[in-house]
Amino acid sequence: MGNLANGVTRQLNLEAEVFDVVLSGSLYKGGTMLTAPMQQTIHAVAPGARLVRLQVPPVTGGVLAYMERRFGYAVACPQLIKSVRGAL
Repeated sequence: MGNLANGVTRQLNLEAEVFDVVLSGSLYKGGTMLTAPMQQTIHAVAPGARLVRLQVPPVTGGVLAYMERRFGYAVACPQLIKSVRGAL
């Protein structure tokens, strides 16, 4: 999985950038046995990459994309963040 992230990193020319690699799904609940080797693989290509766990339901991305199209980012993003935080 680290190699897949590295492929995307290279395609987007993010090797020298600081960015988040978002881990979603129950697979990553296994702990460092999976994430430590993945982080090592990713850091070999992108030392500024940060592995972070998804803090909202996965559907949030789709809802945000719709709200951005319908209402614009300035309205959609704060409303969605407030709503999601209230639900957690």
